[in-house]
Amino acid sequence: MRLKVLTLMVLLFSIHEAKAQVQNDKGTITLKNGEQITGMIRYSYDEADKVIIDAEKGKLIYSPGEVENIVLENGRRLVSKIHDKASRQALILQSIIESTGISLYSEEKSDVLRYYVEKEDQIYLLTNNKVKVVRDNVPYHRDDKKYIGQLTILMSDRPELASKLKDIDLKEADLIRVIQAYNRGNISYFMESDNTLSRQPNWLYFMQYSHYGTFLLDDVVGGGGTAGFQFYFAKEKRSSLKFGFNHSLYKYNDEEKANVSSMNLYYQLDAVRKEKFTLYFLMHLMDVAYVKTSGDPRFINDGFTVHPRLSPGMGFELKTGPRWGLYGELNHVFQFDVLPLNYTLGFRYDIGESAW
Repeated sequence: MRLKVLTLMVLLFSIHEAKAQVQNDKGTITLKNGEQITGMIRYSYDEADKVIIDAEKGKLIYSPGEVENIVLENGRRLVSKIHDKASRQALILQSIIESTGISLYSEEKSDVLRYYVEKEDQIYLLTNNKVKVVRDNVPYHRDDKKYIGQLTILMSDRPELASKLKDIDLKEADLIRVIQAYNRGNISYFMESDNTLSRQPNWLYFMQYSHYGTFLLDDVVGGGGTAGFQFYFAKEKRSSLKFGFNHSLYKYNDEEKANVSSMNLYYQLDAVRKEKFTLYFLMHLMDVAYVKTSGDPRFINDGFTVHPRLSPGMGFELKTGPRWGLYGELNHVFQFDVLPLNYTLGFRYDIGESAW
């Protein structure tokens, strides 16, 4: 059982760092009917059927099919495109290159970055599939690099570019290079999707109360308060670090046994981020602590200690306002016997330039 849980946690924390496409950024939505609305815009693949904007007339929700494009204050541009003609389902894609020749778009969905190209109002998903082949009776998998064939067909009116396509990878820099060569500078919009303007770091303040069970001694419980800051590497990203300052008291049969003051470091990955809630996973990385005990030899010695943790947890946050959130967490989930005792309750406040 422990091995299964450990494998699951490793997979969860090795997920490619995903980016919500628009995370409460100021900008303007242009609708298919030509109407323009300016405000704070949110669009994420967790709620891919909604484009949400807080405008002067209140919160408005549109489907991707009602949207023509989204232009953000930082220069990013997103467009609504129909890839599957049968379902007529519209996608919100980030523009990288827009041209009357070939346009390039990206979409980050389910932790996978995908690229689309458009020519003559037809849009194509570039693919690179794993195929099984057998050589000398030994099976192995290789990439089929289908995207090279797709681009070769689309650029067949420029045969001199065929040699440039043979060795390209399905990466943004390579795609930009060959598509710019095809368009011969005839482009109406260009912005690399990893442009630093679209990746603004963000800070949150948090306070929490944590209750602990411990395996050091039977019937030992502890609890204490923590205050600190949480740092997102980019507001659109789902990874963050939490820096906390904690004071906790541990008791044995209601008798005080240890006071612990510590600095704590956590890694957090937001697995599901919706308008009203976030589901996330935690990794308690390490503590730097000062311990003062009652002298019981069964406890650790007094003084400073550096304690690596690498202990997983999980949490649920309820968004109570544009900047406020209430959350609960289960900590040290591998300590099965005392798991109900390892919980945290707290609140977060976004102190960034714009709310989440």
